[in-house]
Amino acid sequence: MNSKLNIIKFLSCMILTFALLLGIYITSLWGAYQVSDEQIMEKWEQSTHTIRDEPKRWVVMQHYDGSKLDTFTDNLIFQKLRNKDQLPPLQAGMSNSGYVRYWFGTIAIVRPMLAYVDYTSIRYFAISLVFLLLILTTIQLYRYLGLAYCLVYGLCLGMIHFWIFPLSLQYLPIFVIFSLGQLLIIFLDRHQKANLYHWFWAFFIIASLTNFFDLLTAPLLTYAIPYALALCLKNRSEVRLFWDNLKLTLVSGLAWICGYSLTWISKWLIGSNILHQNIIKNAQHQAAIRTGGRAGEVLNYIDILRKLGITLLPKEARVILVIALVVSIIFLACHWRNLRWSTLISLSPMILVGMLPFIWLAIMKNHCNTHYYFTYRIFIIPILCGFYYLLALVKPHSNHSKN
Repeated sequence: MNSKLNIIKFLSCMILTFALLLGIYITSLWGAYQVSDEQIMEKWEQSTHTIRDEPKRWVVMQHYDGSKLDTFTDNLIFQKLRNKDQLPPLQAGMSNSGYVRYWFGTIAIVRPMLAYVDYTSIRYFAISLVFLLLILTTIQLYRYLGLAYCLVYGLCLGMIHFWIFPLSLQYLPIFVIFSLGQLLIIFLDRHQKANLYHWFWAFFIIASLTNFFDLLTAPLLTYAIPYALALCLKNRSEVRLFWDNLKLTLVSGLAWICGYSLTWISKWLIGSNILHQNIIKNAQHQAAIRTGGRAGEVLNYIDILRKLGITLLPKEARVILVIALVVSIIFLACHWRNLRWSTLISLSPMILVGMLPFIWLAIMKNHCNTHYYFTYRIFIIPILCGFYYLLALVKPHSNHSKN
């Protein structure tokens, strides 16, 4: 009886949470267009001039495609910021020619800012935000897991050129969400009464925010990075049973899928109703292209994987990665007496999560191939999970009691 009541209470909480999130999304977009075009026009013109002066897609570091900025998409966002058709605020918030299937949540923040600052200033503030979040997450990683985890995390961020994220409205949300997601995971881990219901709630919110802000750049990062942290935290004092770790993996994964998909479907349904057009049909058409490719397009899985791998791991990155692997092997060799088969198996769900990018690529071949210069970032997931797995095998991470 108590179990049924708990489930009903949990479902009621999740429905209320989702309704609240949708209410915030719609209200924030509506509120953004309460700001008139006249109020933002001066800063908007300065911003679009700055964007026009930059190539559509330009490499910050020559010969490193992983540092390519997609100014084309930032321009798309700025074109939507201006309500050219003078639509009512609610319709303006839901409308976007050619990309109506996305929420474009960034607009809810950027449009009001344009009344005071331009694109260059927004980038400046974004730099401060990125490094503030980096400092906060690194401090917490060091506090609860130790220096080795901080080094792995820093290595992975360097591989995906996190330092260019503040320069791109398209790239920035993913970093902000997985950083805040990690802080939320640490907060829950410190809460002694946190259970699987709380983890489901957390990953549902993370996924929903991902869909609201992100334009399908590297959404898996907002699941895998907080998840890897959660699993390490739960096993930091002593390794839990395999089934306990598997339950956390399945619950967090299901929560993320539900949060992401329900938020996206809600945009199609709500947008179709408000705009009186069939957004679902548009979404289905684009899904067919992103997964199956265009007519006559040849998509070879291995070729695309090789392209993504080269983008992620240029020569210098491969050298750094090899050094890190050698150090890890030496570290394992020094602690081989502490290794147990039960530990290897118990922590194995992290390896399964590390395989997600390969599944994503199999489904989204066209998207990953066309936009390889930012979709490659999801392939830090197997690297991060692999190193975290090795560290979790041999290291009692802290003196905190197990939750």
